[in-house]
Amino acid sequence: MLLHRVEETMSIAANLLTDSFLLLAPLSWLILELRLKPTKLSDLRIAFEKLGLKAIKPSAFAKQAIALFIAIAIVGVALAQGASFFQVNDMAPIAGQFSEIVATAPLFLAYLLIVRVAAEEVLFRGFLVPKIGILGSSVVFAAMHASYGSYLEVAGAFLLGLILAYAFKRWQNLFPIIAAHTLYNIFALSIILGVI
Repeated sequence: MLLHRVEETMSIAANLLTDSFLLLAPLSWLILELRLKPTKLSDLRIAFEKLGLKAIKPSAFAKQAIALFIAIAIVGVALAQGASFFQVNDMAPIAGQFSEIVATAPLFLAYLLIVRVAAEEVLFRGFLVPKIGILGSSVVFAAMHASYGSYLEVAGAFLLGLILAYAFKRWQNLFPIIAAHTLYNIFALSIILGVI
């Protein structure tokens, strides 16, 4: 029991460190690159806006988030159907991991669906798309999903990354992308766990 608690605490700490890095590394890089003063609120605002974290009208936000969610959901379902048809679906270990998280740590799942998604979007779309482009950021995004141990997850992350990166390049705003990505993860998780 004690060993399980220690492992759980270490996992939470590792996730917090990962997400802190995903958020703070791009912000710090931009502050240095643009020679901004992190103590000045106006300079921080410049850095956040450069990362795509800027105001958006609610109607534009809703329209973009819904359209993007539909696009990535269609691609995700098509990929899953293709994997099932060709009998190459290797998502069972991921389903097991997430079933355990749902059963034992629903708050941690909420954390992953909200904080992790936002952190990923800041790094992979807000920071990397302008630096290495749509394809480059999508390759890095897919590579980061290799730890799940699923070829299908890597392929899905690559395709999702391409669509999200294109949307960011077009709209220059992360908020609808974060919303669509979160909705997609909830949708995909529901399918993986057999809820839908």
